[in-house]
Amino acid sequence: MTELLRPFLPFDPAETLLSWAARLAALHTGDRFVPFLRDFGIEPKSIVLNSEDAVERLCEVTGQDPAVVAQNLLKRAGVRRFALRDEVFPLEFTKGAMTAFCPACLAEDDRAGGNVHAHRRGKLIWTLRHVLTCPVHGLPLVERRRESWDSIYHELSLLVPEEGESLAALAEGLEQRAPSGLQDYLLSRLDGGTGPAWLDGQGIEQAARTTEVLGTLLEFGRDRVTSDLTLAERDQACRTGWHYTSRGAEGVREALQTVQDAFRDRNGKVGPQKVFGQMFKWLAYGTNQKDVGPIRDLLREHIFDTMAVAPGDEVLGEVLPVRRRHSVLSLAEQIKVHPKTLRNFLKACGAVAPDCEEQPDSLVTLDVAEGERLAELLKNAVPVSNLPKLVNCTRSQAQLMVDCGILKPIGHGGIEIGNSRCAVDRREVEELMADLKRRLPVIRTEPEGRHGLARTAELSRVTLDVILPALFDGKLTSAARLAGQNGLAAVRLDPVELARFATVRPLGYGPSEAFKILKVSLRVGRALLADRPGGPLLRSRKVPVSAFTRAGIWLMPQDLMDFQREYATHGNLCTETGLHHMELSHALKKMGVEPVADPKEIGVRVYRWADISAAPVDIWKDVIGKDGPP
Repeated sequence: MTELLRPFLPFDPAETLLSWAARLAALHTGDRFVPFLRDFGIEPKSIVLNSEDAVERLCEVTGQDPAVVAQNLLKRAGVRRFALRDEVFPLEFTKGAMTAFCPACLAEDDRAGGNVHAHRRGKLIWTLRHVLTCPVHGLPLVERRRESWDSIYHELSLLVPEEGESLAALAEGLEQRAPSGLQDYLLSRLDGGTGPAWLDGQGIEQAARTTEVLGTLLEFGRDRVTSDLTLAERDQACRTGWHYTSRGAEGVREALQTVQDAFRDRNGKVGPQKVFGQMFKWLAYGTNQKDVGPIRDLLREHIFDTMAVAPGDEVLGEVLPVRRRHSVLSLAEQIKVHPKTLRNFLKACGAVAPDCEEQPDSLVTLDVAEGERLAELLKNAVPVSNLPKLVNCTRSQAQLMVDCGILKPIGHGGIEIGNSRCAVDRREVEELMADLKRRLPVIRTEPEGRHGLARTAELSRVTLDVILPALFDGKLTSAARLAGQNGLAAVRLDPVELARFATVRPLGYGPSEAFKILKVSLRVGRALLADRPGGPLLRSRKVPVSAFTRAGIWLMPQDLMDFQREYATHGNLCTETGLHHMELSHALKKMGVEPVADPKEIGVRVYRWADISAAPVDIWKDVIGKDGPP
């Protein structure tokens, strides 16, 4: 029987096998553990590899129970894979040849007295890649490595020569922090605990690696790789990643969308690799064919669900059979329009976010069915300025068809087609005119007592904003079409029949009249009427739909006066001051006068007179040579 070494130095359940072997050597020989092990016929590298025979031999000569040591042994479970307790992971889950330690823990070990290296314990948790903070003292772990062949032995006697005050100074130089949520989860899991279901459902290294890579992407951008991070940056990446992965697939999707929304590079086509950077490369081109866990499927589905992937394109190992989403760019290419035109159109229709201006066209996406429906609508969009030619009427009659609600403007009047800020659907126009053509009887010669629209309005004293709705609603039994003409120019009406539509006009204005008085477009006027915090900029009142307002909105003269007294549009200010719009912009900026609301939202810059009047007089003199604002 082998004589047992005395005194007995028990294995600490928190330390590694290498740490115990080094402590045994320091206690019994005062030397390094390589010659110590060889004295007992144990090859040092067999201890590094946790050889069962070597462990049994060392336990035999020391009198240590092997079952206690076995709890902390990494056992081979395949090529570059190891098992610890009930977890299996690749070598990358550990720190490899790097040695980590907590100075405060070593200082506590030193208080045992005697040879400090017989008491300093290298803890098992320090060897794990994602353990970066001492859970006892709340200090960042210090990492060191010997650039020599024996770095694999992790001998603290060589790596941490500091003792006493120098060791205390090392600890004092570290800023305290709590361990990351990821670290707490990993250590609990190694002890048999459970955590978030999504993470528990994958390998421990997969859960840790996914959290770290996702956190790196969020904190340090798409071009940083985890291997280039400092220890402090890695800790921050783990904390940030944990905030999302701990909430499962939903949290990860939220993180991916956050990255996507923050992408601002407008140069060229932007694909998944450019958006998700090193994370995408890790999942697409990772070495050793490792199973990275469910994150690959999750990212792929997120890409399919939120980005414009063409049918047949492969993403992270799978091909998308049917397109799910269109981007502004892919849809513009399909219908052959400029992406800016399409983007403005989709924004006006509410199909994409109004604040997507800084994102590249290839990242602003929408559902494929909705996108193709709107693309067809855009292809059939007709500027109101072109409506007279299509309907064969005057410009004012064409505008009235929109103002009276006979034709509904696409995107609530916010569509820019050519030089027009208002467009209608050609198909709706053609259907409307076809219906009129079907209903109205044809007359071969000019009938006595019947006239065209303008002359009928003049003779009947009934305005066209009353006549046109009545005509298209089928309320005029005398209406007919003159052969040889088309559109509204062919319509003939009896002024006598219009007498029943004559009513006393109430005081005030319908929206279109009010907007003309204020010299703003239909789109801008509607934005001024829209409700917002503090109330609309232009007040109005709801009224029953009538011959005077099919919109059900009426404005009193006082409403217009109040608006003009309180606000000024950029165009009105140019008229008042005689300044070019660029000169005015420069002057207002110099005075610190800001628009009262986002110009992109309203369609024009609106200022408060009070803000303009508060500007220093000398600035007005300097800008326009007057003693104050107009």
